[in-house]
Amino acid sequence: MNPLTENRAAEEIVVQPDSLDSYHLREKARRIAEALPRSGGKLLLIGAAGPLENMLQELRGEWESVDLEGLEYAGSGTAERRTVRPDHFPFSDGEFSGVVAVDVLEYIADEQKFVRECHRVLREDGYLVVHGRHLKRWSLLNVARRSAAVEEDRRLVRRGYSQSALFDTLKDGFNIETFEIYSRFPSELAALVTVLLLTEFHPAPLWLRRTLLALGWIAARLDCLALGTKGYRFVAVARRRVWRPRRSPVLRDGWSLAEAALGGKIGSAAPF
Repeated sequence: MNPLTENRAAEEIVVQPDSLDSYHLREKARRIAEALPRSGGKLLLIGAAGPLENMLQELRGEWESVDLEGLEYAGSGTAERRTVRPDHFPFSDGEFSGVVAVDVLEYIADEQKFVRECHRVLREDGYLVVHGRHLKRWSLLNVARRSAAVEEDRRLVRRGYSQSALFDTLKDGFNIETFEIYSRFPSELAALVTVLLLTEFHPAPLWLRRTLLALGWIAARLDCLALGTKGYRFVAVARRRVWRPRRSPVLRDGWSLAEAALGGKIGSAAPF
């Protein structure tokens, strides 16, 4: 068994019913916490402000929380957080044992510079936890969002990551050890309904918050019935390694393995 998986945080997350905004957010906190190794140490949290940040910081370790420029958290009731550039963190080399990046990678134009900075501030045996959107070629959720007149966040640079796309992003400095997908259509639909209602009724009465938590719980159970579909969210754990660019092998004639298999240069006319 993967040693990193064996050493994940063993604490059971106990969340009071009204301590987080929604069941969807509670599930996100649980998934991220399960991905954290037991080693603790000093951890850098990028994104995940507000209730989610409070929940994660109750786990072991010393936490430093930051926002990325352009993605600052506008919620109230949270301590002021430092804002950093995606291509430069104001921290020393090897300062952290872990970096946790929550829902930020999809917004960064030059993701390689961000990954390089995560690599720089990590110890030699450090790890990177990434939470984000799982890339799906076709999404029923988008149909539901359009029906509800909900616009996509215009700051998004990319729609998400598949496992292979994330490997390609991290490959020069990290080895991905786990990639777990969760939150199928029922859960995402319940999360969408929750956001719409909490926006319409603000501050939300207690009965509504409890009803929406129950809705999220039921939707999570219905996820098991959505067979043959993949989730909309992922949590990945990657172990730091020596930074060394990985390149696809090229044959002596300059062709890649894929081009040799196809019998012609990719992007050119076929040789017949």
